[in-house]
Amino acid sequence: MRKATRRGTSCTPVHNERAIVLDKSFLRSASGRQIKQICDSHRVLMTEDLFVELIHSDDETRARGFRKFPARANPVGLLPPLAVLMRYENDYRRPAAPISRHIIARDFRFNDGLATGEFKLDLQQLDAMGRWEHELAVDAEHFAERAQLIEMLFPALEGYLPGQGRQVVDAVLHDIASNLEAVRRFYKAIAPAGFAPPPIVGRNWAIFRYIQVHLTADVELFARYGSVNTPTAATLENERADLNYLTFAVLAKGLATGDGALKTRFQALCPDGMLLEVEKRELNR
Repeated sequence: MRKATRRGTSCTPVHNERAIVLDKSFLRSASGRQIKQICDSHRVLMTEDLFVELIHSDDETRARGFRKFPARANPVGLLPPLAVLMRYENDYRRPAAPISRHIIARDFRFNDGLATGEFKLDLQQLDAMGRWEHELAVDAEHFAERAQLIEMLFPALEGYLPGQGRQVVDAVLHDIASNLEAVRRFYKAIAPAGFAPPPIVGRNWAIFRYIQVHLTADVELFARYGSVNTPTAATLENERADLNYLTFAVLAKGLATGDGALKTRFQALCPDGMLLEVEKRELNR
């Protein structure tokens, strides 16, 4: 696993060829200096989930987050929802990667009010926030339902109880991460008629990585809670948002995170990827 090296901040950004997907834990924990440095030395990508969560935060939290970004044009690349990438794959029969070509705004600046605390959502934006919250809750509910059925997909997990040794769980996770044909078989079983044929779908496809990431999360959720215990709605919603960060990150082969579980999953699914961590001296600053 390669770590990103430090580079000096310059007035003219010089982007590394490899993109880095930024998650909320990294943005929350890293200093403004480190965030600005990364934006000037790498192609930093922001998911819809992170942007919406920032916008939806209270004024102080929103301003603190946006102040960390460079006050210039194109401080990050804004990504569309994953569904857009999967529609692209279905329409053109080609992988979504590299995902940098799907950036939705090529010449933009963040509203100055986002960093000062003066930004206020209008009625249309409030309505959009409400729809996003509803979709997040529905997706989280489906996530919990899938995890309850994971024993049917992976019989080796039958009878597993939370707190037992992880040998069987880790073996299943390894198979999901490394067995290309197994993921293709799962894709073939669920893909609607007319979707891309399984033999051409691989690790640089959004749909492939989406399946891998969700199967991994389903197994982990089952291992943590079993078939009886139920996680809270807040836990499920946070987990669901993390799945999108991870799917984009394995497609980009780059992740900036402060979340230990995401680091582990990213390293398993993308062993040749770039992992960027919060500098220790920056913590709590």
